[in-house]
Amino acid sequence: MNMPIKPLDPLDGAVGASHLFRDWLRGELVAGFLAPEHGDAGRELEAAIAGSGGSSGMEIGPSPLFDSPWVAGWAEAHAGDFPDDRDRDRFRGQVAALQRGETDVVVTGQQPGYLGGPLYTLFKVATVIALARHRSDAGQPTVPVFWSGDDDDDLAEALDPVVWLPGENEILKSPSTPVIPGGRSRFPVLGRMETGPWKSGAASIVERIASLKQGESGLLARDLKEIWDLALTENWDWARLSRRTLLRVFSGSGLIVVSGDDPGLHAAAGPLYGKILANREKLADLVEQRGRQLTAHRWHAQISGRSLAKPLFMVEQDYRVPFEGGDPEPDPARLRPGVMLRSPLQDWLLKPAAVVVGPGELAYLRQLDPLYEELDISRPPLVPRLFAWLLPDDFDSALLGKFRNHPAAESNLANILAAEAEEKVRLVLEEILEGRLGLEQERARSLSAGRARRWSKGVESMLRGEIKQSRLDSLPSGPAWVFPEGARQERRLAYLCAAALWGDDLVAACLDAASSHLEEGQKNNWREFSIQVPDPGK
Repeated sequence: MNMPIKPLDPLDGAVGASHLFRDWLRGELVAGFLAPEHGDAGRELEAAIAGSGGSSGMEIGPSPLFDSPWVAGWAEAHAGDFPDDRDRDRFRGQVAALQRGETDVVVTGQQPGYLGGPLYTLFKVATVIALARHRSDAGQPTVPVFWSGDDDDDLAEALDPVVWLPGENEILKSPSTPVIPGGRSRFPVLGRMETGPWKSGAASIVERIASLKQGESGLLARDLKEIWDLALTENWDWARLSRRTLLRVFSGSGLIVVSGDDPGLHAAAGPLYGKILANREKLADLVEQRGRQLTAHRWHAQISGRSLAKPLFMVEQDYRVPFEGGDPEPDPARLRPGVMLRSPLQDWLLKPAAVVVGPGELAYLRQLDPLYEELDISRPPLVPRLFAWLLPDDFDSALLGKFRNHPAAESNLANILAAEAEEKVRLVLEEILEGRLGLEQERARSLSAGRARRWSKGVESMLRGEIKQSRLDSLPSGPAWVFPEGARQERRLAYLCAAALWGDDLVAACLDAASSHLEEGQKNNWREFSIQVPDPGK
């Protein structure tokens, strides 16, 4: 079944609340502290397609990860997760070429989540595959890589995606309070989780969709059901389940998956961890200063002081605990990066020719520019991911404009507004403590930052509630799965729900849309896209 794709309105209008991303798309991300080549998405795309891995300034050869002992064990396990011999044979050839340094990688990533995570995961992966194909066609052999953020432990975010089933009158959610054996109040790293009602609940969703699909259109749903059944029978951890489903969804694409919780991967990063451990305070200060510069230019500082205070973690019995620095030479296989260090670790290990990103990641990476420079890590070009809507053929696309133009259109608006309020309160408190009460500058700064941070949490919670209600009150009419719970579809609808409902034809359409997205980007004509899908409710 052909699923037509169509460019919609300019992308900069669709992401208007993400000022930094919008300005980047327009080539207007300009400030004295930013490198000129980082201010224009079109220029970065051009560099991504034409350049070599790790940029032209780095030595030729395999990346540190593919030049390490990690490869053998990973490749053997990874090969077993491909759906057929064709994919396995191709993968083995890719690994050999990567070990010889004869091919580049382009990378994107996402934390695994309920039924695979949000729909934009599908768009990220489609974009990185399309980018690898464009580069290969231009004479630069390239492998698409998905970096699974399964070393995270943010279960609330992981369980946030929702699903919809034909015949249901409402959006279905994952269980919100899973039971962890032992009654612990914290959760293990996501990739290691093996039990929980969200997993069996997801399996039942896949089974119900598979029972509704017939013939060729239901092949992907039936394959996903078999994978889920096997995962439950053999008690797979979440990392393997996520990897196995992703490789089936994008079968034949050449995609490979790297786990962020792989101990061997972190052992290979030992030299980088050594630099970080010797320089942690300075690195955090550099990132904090850049965050202030971004905020002063009305852009967003993605990394909070709380995250900067916890740059590294140790894995202890499947749990992450902040690394306090007591051991001067910790085992790197047990180290895990916090928010500040995830991308630098990825880029040091893989030497990617480009990284596919969304709005939040762009803000995060621009804040990390001085850290990359301090650690002497080459900054790869960044490429915007595909933005798309799955729409029934009779849907009035003008409703998308009404949805987008709502004042609360951006999903992370509460975070953005709370961060702006926090910065203003911090400055006011700092002035009171230092200027009027006579405290020393360092103490005034520390006290004001801590109090403003705690205050902003309540403000953000209040804003989230008001934004959600405002969106629901103004929601355009249409199927529930188009605007799930008043949110942007790609951020709430689970991608494996969509993949099972619309099958391999949807995946092919996403790849076509991603290719068109890059072609339009080369003309500085960034657009949103629509993918016309049958309404499964009819």
